[in-house]
Amino acid sequence: AVALFMDPSGGRPEDEAMAALREMQKEAGSASNSSGMGAPTRGCTVRQAAAEASEISGAPGSIGFLELVLEGGDGPPHVGTVLVISGLRDLLADEDSVEFSAAAVVLPSGEVLALEAEAFPTSCFLAQDFGMHELRVRLRGGAVGRCQFMVSSSLGEFGEALDLFNDAYDWAWDGGWTEDLEDAAISLLVALDDHYESLIARSGNGGGMMGEPFTVTSTFSGPKIRIDKHLAKAIEAHDTLALGRAVASVRGFIISQSLHDMFGQKSAGGPLNTSVFYEAVIAFERARFTAASAAKQTEVNGALRRLVLAADAHVADLANSRTGKGFAERWSGGLREELWQMLVDPEAVIHPLPFQQLRGGGGGYVADMMASMMDGFGSASSSSVGRAETTEAMSQLSPQLTFETAEAKVSRW
Repeated sequence: AVALFMDPSGGRPEDEAMAALREMQKEAGSASNSSGMGAPTRGCTVRQAAAEASEISGAPGSIGFLELVLEGGDGPPHVGTVLVISGLRDLLADEDSVEFSAAAVVLPSGEVLALEAEAFPTSCFLAQDFGMHELRVRLRGGAVGRCQFMVSSSLGEFGEALDLFNDAYDWAWDGGWTEDLEDAAISLLVALDDHYESLIARSGNGGGMMGEPFTVTSTFSGPKIRIDKHLAKAIEAHDTLALGRAVASVRGFIISQSLHDMFGQKSAGGPLNTSVFYEAVIAFERARFTAASAAKQTEVNGALRRLVLAADAHVADLANSRTGKGFAERWSGGLREELWQMLVDPEAVIHPLPFQQLRGGGGGYVADMMASMMDGFGSASSSSVGRAETTEAMSQLSPQLTFETAEAKVSRW
């Protein structure tokens, strides 16, 4: 259709033709919105960064600094959103000075997409890739202005909220040592020793894919050594860093236990959540949180609230996906209620096992892990990287992977 308006000599369309094209664009957009098929939009404005104005006016070829101001706050746009960008036409170089499009977006993959920025007050860009994008504009005077913006997704924000919660949770205790905390820490060390010995004894009887004593020792000895080291230092010196590292090591031990139980037989004392060891973990977490300052308790609760809301959005997004049903079922089947209870009930204890389920302690976790392993073995399907169902605790990249495939694996997050 555009060819009908082009000058036969190959020049720019006449003003009347451009006006007709604009009218057609408005009608097409109106029809799309009225039919309910329009993608969500978000307005934004590109402008020169005031602090860098002197650098923008440099010699041709120099790099200027721009900023992208998003409507509705600083939260990143999501995949599937159309960015309606204004302000480009005011920044562009004179038409006669350039022979190519003066504005473009660089995708996370490195692909460069040109923007039509000269004919209309606004330009539209459909965000289809998760990751960091870069907007490049050839400014008046010949400088190239750049600004970066992140395109997120419900899964990306969920993963970020989980990381932020773990940070707040690990470092919740800020130095107020109590007798209850000391007793709970010592009890945890004793329970850990007994639990570790029971794992070794059970593995000696065989059973399961991971039943060999050597495998059990290599799986659990690392986290156990770290717990012993950091918790002993915290008891002796009341060191905040040591206690935070001990909490992270306990989480690592529980992750190892969950994977071990997934492939082998259950522990001799029954499920992990009813074991004497985990009862000691809960008692320790209760004492640690009680000993934390009010400010730290508020920080942890705020991070937990954000995590629950981000998981809600992720589950809503999974409703339109053919994958990730296992996570949605776990979330709606009691996991959300358990986390919310931790938030609203002053007597509830924030403990690590439910958050391990957020990482995918079920079929979705195994599916992601096995798919990654098949890629490493040179599977025929390894060239196409699909959407992950979970936020894995471990990542696996084979040294034999091509850079393109490895980049795709990273950019999907």
